[in-house]
Amino acid sequence: AMIDSYLPATLFLLEWVSRGEGMIPAVDIIIQIDYAAEGRHITLQPQTSAGNVICANFLENSTA
Repeated sequence: AMIDSYLPATLFLLEWVSRGEGMIPAVDIIIQIDYAAEGRHITLQPQTSAGNVICANFLENSTA
């Protein structure tokens, strides 16, 4: 998508991505946030090779 050429190293967090289908590029990572007994449970689901790299780096550098 054209936005990639303008902002190649920018993080965009979008809610309801399906509403922008056809206007935004495919997602690299799906982030799901659920309620837990205490706090929240976060799931990262890589969708592209770039998403795989980002998730791997996140897990490698995670302190939790």
